[in-house]
Parts: sequence; C-alpha cells; structure tokens
Amino acid sequence: MAVFVINEWLLDDLAGGNGPEEQLKSFDLLRAFAVSSHTMVVLTGSTFDQKAWSLCKSHKTVPLQAGRYFRLAIRQGSERGLWIHSEAVAILPEWAGESVKPDDHYLVQAMDTVPGAVLITTDGDLRRVMSDHGYDTRDRKEFLEEYFGLDP
Repeated sequence: MAVFVINEWLLDDLAGGNGPEEQLKSFDLLRAFAVSSHTMVVLTGSTFDQKAWSLCKSHKTVPLQAGRYFRLAIRQGSERGLWIHSEAVAILPEWAGESVKPDDHYLVQAMDTVPGAVLITTDGDLRRVMSDHGYDTRDRKEFLEEYFGLDP
C-alpha cells in the first residue's frame, strides 16, 4: 500500500484537456485506484479538490461520469481517499515559498501533512525541487507502470 499526493494532471486528463487517449487512460487509472490498496491525499478546497468537483458539473458525458466515479469510488465512503481539512494542513516551509510556484504550495503542504506520501506530478521542475528537499516523487509514467501495471 502506498499513499499518494497527485497534482491536477489526473483531473485535466479526465476532463479531456489532454485528448481522448489520455482521458481513457486516466479513467482506467481511476478504476484501478478504486480497487487498489492505495490512498490518495486531497486537501479540501485545494485546486485538485475544486477540479474534481468541477468534473461533476461538466456538460460532457465522459468528464461527468469520471467526476461521479471519483466522488463515489474515492471520495465518499472509501478508504482510497484521505481528505484533509484546512485546519489540519501543515504550514508551508520557508524554502517552498521561495522555490515552488504558488499554485503548487498545497502539494508541499499535503506532503508535509502526510509524511511518507509520494508526489505524482508531470511538472519536472516541481519534481526536481521536491526531490532536492528529500521528498519521494514519481512522474506520471513511473506511477502508472510501477503501481498499477498500466501502459502510460
């Protein structure tokens, strides 16, 4: 079992922003995640959380289905999601305020709130900075292959 902090690439894929092929792959990942022993960390109110809710309001069929599936299989009544409310979130370390884009601060806070979590990101610069500060990171391809045996 592993605990993951995933940035918004997953939701952008599910919304169709990266094309139909990536959308399908990410929906397959979502289904595999739901039946795995892994856990996804989400800070309530974060960009990730907001994008997940926006899928549920989509006027397009596949994103709407993905949003509903995420809500039912990961968010509600599931051990697959660890939801952290703002009052329980770790304070942003000083180094991160200087080295990490403001839009990604919540990812650092999530990692500090849940020690041992693995950051999954497609942002090479963020991955490099986080790795330099001792955080465990994987890119999308490594994540899909290593933990789910899926073809990236």
